[in-house]
Amino acid sequence: MANTLFAAAAVQLIVPLVAWMIWPDLSWGNAGMAGVLVLNAFFAVLFLVSGMLFRQSQEA
Repeated sequence: MANTLFAAAAVQLIVPLVAWMIWPDLSWGNAGMAGVLVLNAFFAVLFLVSGMLFRQSQEA
């Protein structure tokens, strides 16, 4: 489960970057590209913390 959460965190960060490379003129609304990356980074951190907690519980 921990590895799945780490993979989800990586995908969470990669998807907006790939979307930006494919559609650079895409309107991101009022948030802008930086806002989208910050929001996705927030959720990626949540996935990473969950993965670390699963890994820690596995060792105990």
